[in-house]
Amino acid sequence: MALRVGIVDFAGWFYPAVYAEALAKLEQVQLVSAAFLASDKYMKKVNHLGREHYVKEFGLKPYEAIEAMVQKEKLDAVCMFGEYSRKADHIEVAAGCGVHVFTTKPPATTMDQMRRIVEAGQNNGVSITVPEHTRFNGAIRQVREEVRNGQIGNLICARALHQHGHLQPALLDPEHWYRREENGGPEISLGWYTAGLLEWFIDSEPVRAFAEYDNYMTDWLPFMDNGKGMVRFKDGTIGSMDLYFSTEYPYPTTELELVGQEGSIVLRVNETGWTEYSVYKPSGVTTHRSQQPDSIYEEMRSWVRALTGGGPFEMPAEEALKVLELCIAWKESARTHQPVSLPIEE
Repeated sequence: MALRVGIVDFAGWFYPAVYAEALAKLEQVQLVSAAFLASDKYMKKVNHLGREHYVKEFGLKPYEAIEAMVQKEKLDAVCMFGEYSRKADHIEVAAGCGVHVFTTKPPATTMDQMRRIVEAGQNNGVSITVPEHTRFNGAIRQVREEVRNGQIGNLICARALHQHGHLQPALLDPEHWYRREENGGPEISLGWYTAGLLEWFIDSEPVRAFAEYDNYMTDWLPFMDNGKGMVRFKDGTIGSMDLYFSTEYPYPTTELELVGQEGSIVLRVNETGWTEYSVYKPSGVTTHRSQQPDSIYEEMRSWVRALTGGGPFEMPAEEALKVLELCIAWKESARTHQPVSLPIEE
């Protein structure tokens, strides 16, 4: 029998529609309803599309509240979007109704919110999952497997880069929730990509973080638009990250540089959709090139497979807590110009 899935909150970005399209392609899923937590007026202002569009596009039954939707439609799971600083409240409600939760990154902007999310899943016996697109790039998964299999020896240093274009005022309504400081800004929403990759590749706990952030080209937002950070891990590995949010020309969206005791791997994901990585060894250099898959479809397929007992959940809430913690540490370090010790004390 197909899993009955609902969407929570279409307001703010294009993501809900993209994920709904991916879910609709899966035979194991019946996409049945949506809880619209924002007013239709607000949705049309910030999305340029109202509830009626999404109801018709995906054949959804509309609701005003999560509880009513879950109970009436007898849902198995929900896909959750919307304002980052309010997700913990919504996840607690959904988990309390006994349904599994998938949410896009970031699920929270403070450690208190994130701990509440972890507890909501544990206390109600449901899964809360926060995958991240880059993990579903086949080349990145292959490189991680090679590193874990000792292809370049013990990992010494790792660098992760994320480039996200340049946000323009015309694309973000003055009332959009992303502009509010409580929603974390790119320090959290984009830092998630680099923190997630570093923690996925380095099998050790981070112990100290440092970062420098600045706003060079986006003075209409109260956040950074470029930054660099470092993180020291318990096993001695040094990680670093680059965040670029002011790029107005073609540039790789993701880079990974992995330096081991016996070789190195450099990977680059281009905006055109191609991924290329090279393995550098004393015996020579080998290069691999592949087309990037539909990572959001693969993300949804992985989640549904886990829900039906076919594999593990990719980035459960407990792991997401560690990723958020590193993002927060970098942000605090950039604010104080001092290193931050990890884990962050409660």
